[in-house]
Amino acid sequence: IIGCSAEYGGGVYASGKFQMSGQAVIRSCTAEGTSFNCGGGVYVDGSFEMSGEAIIEGCQAISEYAYGGGVFVNSSRSFVMSEKAKIEGCQAISTPSSPSKGGGVHLANNTEFTLSGSAVIQNCTATNSANPGEAYGGGVSAACVKEITLADSARIVGCTAANGSGLYITGSLASPDAYGKLYANGGSVDGDVVLGDKDKNDGPCTITGSGGTVFNGKVTVTPGSTIESGTFNGEVINNGTISGGTFSG
Repeated sequence: IIGCSAEYGGGVYASGKFQMSGQAVIRSCTAEGTSFNCGGGVYVDGSFEMSGEAIIEGCQAISEYAYGGGVFVNSSRSFVMSEKAKIEGCQAISTPSSPSKGGGVHLANNTEFTLSGSAVIQNCTATNSANPGEAYGGGVSAACVKEITLADSARIVGCTAANGSGLYITGSLASPDAYGKLYANGGSVDGDVVLGDKDKNDGPCTITGSGGTVFNGKVTVTPGSTIESGTFNGEVINNGTISGGTFSG
């Protein structure tokens, strides 16, 4: 699926179960319009599974509010990347001053995302043409997310954004114990990670799980957020709680 466009889901709008496997490709597709446009490659309103060597590359969400350059996952839905699946070179570009979120993937509230095997999100960007500070989650952004799982040798690498170039995730103020969980079971994240909202308007997050994930960039723990496990090779700024983990550098 190459060079397609729509307001929602430039390549695919999936309202049921959608699977990409083998050598399936979605390339150079665009979600573009005048206000709120999501999912340059895929808009998920059901469940989405990527496996094999499937790839989403060079897709864009371009709008006043641009969410999910590669993939947008709607509320209470799910997305799984496994084996050698890849999201590469995707962009969320907002104009003029509203936020852009999730160059690779944006997760709406109460969603679940798993990145396992040797799957990778790489070289993705969230940017704002008028206000560079209003860009969140170069690799993955998440608003009131239920849970994200990183496992095996999966990676988020080479992504850029003003806030959380690797990951920018928030939980729920109403149910902080049930939302905002990042299970650090394996793999690695290069680039900055922000847990919880920097302006305290959204809920806190917790890095938990077996601790097998390696974080190679700066990690910011906002008030109410927690690190319970993981290996941290970069700077860690703690305004919340650290109760576990391995820290160096």
